[in-house]
Amino acid sequence: MKTAAAAMALLLLLTGCSGQGAIGQAFPFETGPSGVSGPPADVKKARKSIETAAAALEELGVEGAAETGTELAESLDGASGEETEWYASWYAEPSAAAAAILMELGCGEWDENTWEWSPTSHQVYWFDAEVMNLDVMYTETLAGIQSITAEDASFTDIAEDVSGVDYEADSGTQTITFRCNGEPCRYDAEFQGDWLDEGFLVYMGKVLDRLESERCLYACFDGGQGYMLMWQTPAWAAKLQKATGLELTPAAGGLSSGWDLWSVL
Repeated sequence: MKTAAAAMALLLLLTGCSGQGAIGQAFPFETGPSGVSGPPADVKKARKSIETAAAALEELGVEGAAETGTELAESLDGASGEETEWYASWYAEPSAAAAAILMELGCGEWDENTWEWSPTSHQVYWFDAEVMNLDVMYTETLAGIQSITAEDASFTDIAEDVSGVDYEADSGTQTITFRCNGEPCRYDAEFQGDWLDEGFLVYMGKVLDRLESERCLYACFDGGQGYMLMWQTPAWAAKLQKATGLELTPAAGGLSSGWDLWSVL
C-alpha cells in the first residue's frame, strides 16, 4: 500500500475537514488537479526543488530519500495537463519537496485485512491526526514514536482507558498510561471524536526530554491535518532547515507550522 502513499498524503492535505478539532483544516478549492489555484506551475523549478531536498536528506543520512525523490520527480513525468500543474505547484519549494519525501518515507503500511499499522522507517514517522481506530489512537501513535526512538526509549505496559468518553457527544477524557524506560506516564486526552488531541505530542516531547539523550522529539506540521515526527539532535535539525527551509520544532515547546502550504498552492 506504500506505493501510493505520497499521492494519498497530498490528497489528505487537500481534503482537510473543518470543525473537527484543532488540527482540521478547510481549504477553499476542490480536491485534486482541478482545484489548483495561483500562477502556472514551473515544472523545471519543481524538479530542482525535489533534487535539492533529496540530496540534502541523503547527506543527512535519511535512508531512502534519493529513491523517493526520484519517484516524486517521475510523478511529474507520469502526469499530464492539470495534474502536472498540481504536482509541480506542490513541489515548488525545497521545503515542500522535503516534507513530501519525509511523509512518503514515514507513513508506514496498513494491513488491508486487519487495518493494523506497521512502521516503514526508523527515522521519521508521519501520521494523519484524523484517526480510524478511536479506542487505540494514542496506542497507535506511541507505536509510531517507538519506531523512531527505539534505541533510546522503550514503551511498555500501554493501556488506553475510554470509560470517560462520550462517543455520541464527542466529549470526555481518553486516558493513556504507559511506562517509558520504566517510568510511569499518564496523559488525559480531551476526546475530540476522530481527532487526536495534539497536546499528546507536546506531552511526549516532555517525556522524552527527560531521557539522557542529545536528541529530542521534533514535530513538523504537514500543512494539512497531520504531523511528521523525528528523533534528532538540534544540530541535525538546523542543517535540515539551512539546506531545505523545512523547520522542525521541538515538540516539548509546543507545536507550530513547519512550512506554509499556501505558499505552494
